[in-house]
Amino acid sequence: MYDVYTGLLKMMDNFQDDEADITIKYALDDDYQELCETYKLKYITGNGDDFSKAINLLKWISANIYHIGNFKNHVKNTAMDLFNYSFDKGEENGINCLALSTALTECLLAIGIKARTVFIMPFSPYDFDNHVVCEAWVEKYGKWIMFDPTYNLYALHDGEPLSILETRKLLAN
Repeated sequence: MYDVYTGLLKMMDNFQDDEADITIKYALDDDYQELCETYKLKYITGNGDDFSKAINLLKWISANIYHIGNFKNHVKNTAMDLFNYSFDKGEENGINCLALSTALTECLLAIGIKARTVFIMPFSPYDFDNHVVCEAWVEKYGKWIMFDPTYNLYALHDGEPLSILETRKLLAN
């Protein structure tokens, strides 16, 4: 099946470009200041570059929040509310990939790193599940890098971290 799916990815490597001019603005919420102070995010991230700060947050979230796939999304989807519900509270208060990625995205935004939550949809009309990850803009590499707090990982190729699209292209090829 691996060959079938990678073959499909390779066949479908063109994306529609409607030439729309999209402008994205990042508005920092006042809640981010509280998030930084309550969870000491500047201490967690350390003094390194954007990439090392993102990795430190990734590891910290993955180590302190339990993943559970059948989380009912009954908690407001903000980092502060999700942390209040799940931080260091074990399996009974675990959260899913959407909530974990949202929390990581908001923590990155709170420390000044541009980030976004991305839904990775399956390539099958029979599979209605998906996975959610975070991508952060890392100045050191001049590109978006994927971070997955569910599995505490990011992808590398020849020592360089990858975006979601770069990972997809490598799988397809």
